[in-house]
Amino acid sequence: TMSIMSFIPGVEFLKVFRAIRPLRLLIRTRNTKVILMATSLAVPAVLNIALFLMVFFVVVGILCVGAFKGAFFSCNMDVSNKAECLLNGGTWSNAPQNYDNMYEALLTLFQVATLSSWNVIMYRSIDAVGVDQQPQMDYQPAWGLMYIIVVFFCSLFAINLFVAVLIDKFNKLHDQLKGSAFLTEAQRQWKKFQKLVAVTRLKTSLKRSEYAVRRFCQELVGQPEFPAPKFEQFILLCIALNAIVIAMRHYEEPEGLTVFIFVMNAIFNSIFAIEAILKLTAWGLHNFNGGWNRFDFVIVIISFVSYGIEGIGGVSALRLFRLARLFRMFAKVPALRKLFETLVLSSSSLLNVGALIFTMFYIYAILGK
Repeated sequence: TMSIMSFIPGVEFLKVFRAIRPLRLLIRTRNTKVILMATSLAVPAVLNIALFLMVFFVVVGILCVGAFKGAFFSCNMDVSNKAECLLNGGTWSNAPQNYDNMYEALLTLFQVATLSSWNVIMYRSIDAVGVDQQPQMDYQPAWGLMYIIVVFFCSLFAINLFVAVLIDKFNKLHDQLKGSAFLTEAQRQWKKFQKLVAVTRLKTSLKRSEYAVRRFCQELVGQPEFPAPKFEQFILLCIALNAIVIAMRHYEEPEGLTVFIFVMNAIFNSIFAIEAILKLTAWGLHNFNGGWNRFDFVIVIISFVSYGIEGIGGVSALRLFRLARLFRMFAKVPALRKLFETLVLSSSSLLNVGALIFTMFYIYAILGK
């Protein structure tokens, strides 16, 4: 049938299905079947990791767009800016990888994460002076630290996290199919029960207030440990929309878009401020019992302060804290929160590994003098 259809115009793509015939061998072998099943079971966890990395890339991308949009242009002559370049008949061109908008920023960061000529992009950022300005060597060397963090995070942590998820699913599936050579069924159940007890934490439920206004706020936002699903989903939607609005900034953006972003940020800041007021009214200081609740409240306050000082010079660095509101997704989405907590818990081990790598680099640097 395939050979007959190959002569029909427009269906040549069906020949591609011939290439998947060898996959039939995989489902006929027990061990490879286990690997395929483990891979399919790991898909939800892998998607959570991908979402975690996407949030990380969006935050860094917004930071880079704000710092480097229009700053990767350069002239083929020894000049100081764009006007001087064009006046002398030079060519003012942009780098292939740049941060002029969010799309270009994500592509550039993905290339950095894959370690493909990432050092070239890093040196362009270090040499960048500003919009319509000719780059100068080592103008901002501190930006090199950001690229080291991105490379370290993506190449040493994120990739290993994908591998760890696959190995974990494979081991669990292997134990389910073959069991353990050292544990009986009763012992496996007891071990599973011990793990369940170890990760179980008691959560307290606070009493409802007798005052109507406070009781209304409590019913709206839910308990500190058990927030109302609809209210949390609305706040999560606002955080996602706010991230989209922040990511709309780009090189040579029209004035109307700048005003729109300013107004939308004001609206979202107001929503987040109302959220904080509702939670404080509902539960008072009990709202600060959890670390994530305290983190959430601090981010709202910093975002509101950074918006209020928009027009004040010399404090633009504080505006970068607006990006931290995107990390509120970690507090709202349980899967992302677990990944973030895993990263925090493993930070001490990562620092030890980093110290070892730095020591080796230092030794070789001394020997290379």
